[in-house]
Amino acid sequence: MNLKTVSGLMLTLLLVSMLFVAFDMPVVMATGTIYIRADGSIDGPANITTLDYVTYYFNESNYDEIVVEKDNIVVDGAGYTVQGTGDGIGITLEEVSNVTIKNANIQNFNTGICFDLSSHNTISGNNITNNSGVGIFLGEYDLINFIKENNITNNSMYGIFLHHASENVISGNDITNSGLDGIYLTDSSNNTISRNNITGNWNCGISLINSSNNSVYNNNFVDNSVHADSYESANMWDNGYPLSGNYWDSYDDEDLYCGPFQDETGSDNIWDHPYVMDENNQDNYPLTDPIVATCTLEVRTTISSLAVWGTTYPAPSLYVCPANIIVVVKVVPSYFLRYWTLDGCFLYETGATIAVTMNVDHRLCAHLGYQMGTRVTGRGITHLFKR
Repeated sequence: MNLKTVSGLMLTLLLVSMLFVAFDMPVVMATGTIYIRADGSIDGPANITTLDYVTYYFNESNYDEIVVEKDNIVVDGAGYTVQGTGDGIGITLEEVSNVTIKNANIQNFNTGICFDLSSHNTISGNNITNNSGVGIFLGEYDLINFIKENNITNNSMYGIFLHHASENVISGNDITNSGLDGIYLTDSSNNTISRNNITGNWNCGISLINSSNNSVYNNNFVDNSVHADSYESANMWDNGYPLSGNYWDSYDDEDLYCGPFQDETGSDNIWDHPYVMDENNQDNYPLTDPIVATCTLEVRTTISSLAVWGTTYPAPSLYVCPANIIVVVKVVPSYFLRYWTLDGCFLYETGATIAVTMNVDHRLCAHLGYQMGTRVTGRGITHLFKR
């Protein structure tokens, strides 16, 4: 090659580079579906690496769809983005189990994440935004998956869409500004939806169509056009007392009473009357204030050998309650109460009913046993009086 030819090529390359600078032409990223294969290999133009075939890290953003075919792995976005062009699916879980997708930004697809015949998987800590259809889709035979602590925002139709999906847990997510509904269920049952902020969705916070036996509790419903819509469905909208129900920003009642039947004198940050949607759907323990945190209440009993029965209501158990509610616990039958302890401290001048403010985690114990002046007989209780 002579000097003139070389000079010509150099001039051509220089002119081309000047055109890119002058017109600010974007760099075209390598495209093509990325696969994490069942054998652990990675196919396609992936900015993903693994050292152990268990944890797969993004080392840069990825600019096309990702399909996961391998079980028992973690895909860690490490804060990088899966970027689409307005259609397709960001990440597909294809017939897999025990896969975790975390710490990724998934945006500008038709569907952010799609489950395809996949169970026992976890989606956590992701930003799933600005998709033209759905943030997360779960379909038939997608069972026992956990969707938790994600930011699911500005999706044009639905934040989360369940169709013939059962036994999944949707918890701790921010589901906001959906073009239609924050959460949409059709023909789906036995799912648990709790501790979500469901806010500013254009049509509905949550819609349930032919979907029954789902549990919806401890969510904040704020600034939705309609908070909840139910068609041919019967669901549970609280988790009993003291775990309580949901916060509905449009509901206003009175809070003069407390306790499991809201018949004990004193407020407890639970409205006194249910929030009723229709004859098959009502929240029996709607909250007066939004849920900002939760606290645990461990209710225990100790029973002496002379006590033949005795328990508490609510029953001894570990309860995760919205912070700042007041939980009323009573001993039944009341005459077997000897004394209470709260966090190991003896409580003085306390009857068979006690109210505990859930500002921190608490351990409450009812100490039960034979009371002086009471005799248990085959016919019941006989009270003995000194003459």
